[in-house]
Amino acid sequence: MPLNRRRGSWGRFSGLVYVVPAVAVFGLFTAFPLVENVLWSFYHVTLTGKDFIGTAHYRQLGSDPVFQTALVNSLLWIVLTIAAQMTLGYGLALLVEDHLVFGRGFFRTLFFVPMVITPSIISIVFTTLYAPSYGAVYGLWEALLPNLPFPGLLSDPNLVTFTLIGVNVWQWTGFFFLLYVAGLSQIPVEVREAARVDGAGFVPLSTRVYLPMLRPTHLTLLLLGTVQALQQFPLVYLITGGGPDNASQILGTDIFQEGFILNHLGYASTIATVLLILALVLVVLQLRLFGGRFTVSQRTLE
Repeated sequence: MPLNRRRGSWGRFSGLVYVVPAVAVFGLFTAFPLVENVLWSFYHVTLTGKDFIGTAHYRQLGSDPVFQTALVNSLLWIVLTIAAQMTLGYGLALLVEDHLVFGRGFFRTLFFVPMVITPSIISIVFTTLYAPSYGAVYGLWEALLPNLPFPGLLSDPNLVTFTLIGVNVWQWTGFFFLLYVAGLSQIPVEVREAARVDGAGFVPLSTRVYLPMLRPTHLTLLLLGTVQALQQFPLVYLITGGGPDNASQILGTDIFQEGFILNHLGYASTIATVLLILALVLVVLQLRLFGGRFTVSQRTLE
């Protein structure tokens, strides 16, 4: 009887043994830093101490042109990268899955490769490509448009953000492509055949049949793309460092500059809090507007 009581007690508390480590890691490395970051935003923080200043840092955001540029650029990153990557990824998935008989595995691998290249390598490659005197893009421009001056893709404040967005689109379109391939593989063959029997060509099939059925995939990519755009840092920092003249700053690089270069730790925490709030608002808004169904195909890509 005592043995049964001990087994019953262990059965009631055994689950806690498996849950407590995960909760402890989450609390130590996620919840605690988030709370501490929000608290620091109300302080003037130095290496020797901190002084409470209330909402002064939040009021400072309204008169900080660098922060305002970073916020606008971050929103541009969200809109343009998601739109381009979803469009290109879906188009490439349709071409590869519906129109290629041979070589599907090759193209899946080809589009996947940029995702595994480190940002440091990508920064070196594209900095060289866009170089204004010896880069490959410069040489192509001179060959095709010799009478027009070469635009400073990384030195023109009006172009640099769009140039960096283009690099990001090149790197991550393969991820969107793979998820669309997975989504297309879940559409029953009978649906495709019935649509073709009814006379649906490529455009009606891809816009009126596939698009509605891929709604969970769209939502998944929309959320992942939003988070990825807001988390962006290494590509911008390594290629331009936020320049020229802070024109390519995004929230991530602005946080780094304020916190680790200018040593404004409290103000950097304020910008990080704004980034957190922006991410939460966008994710909740997307869930309310588009629903909460997510999908990743469980079928093996052949």
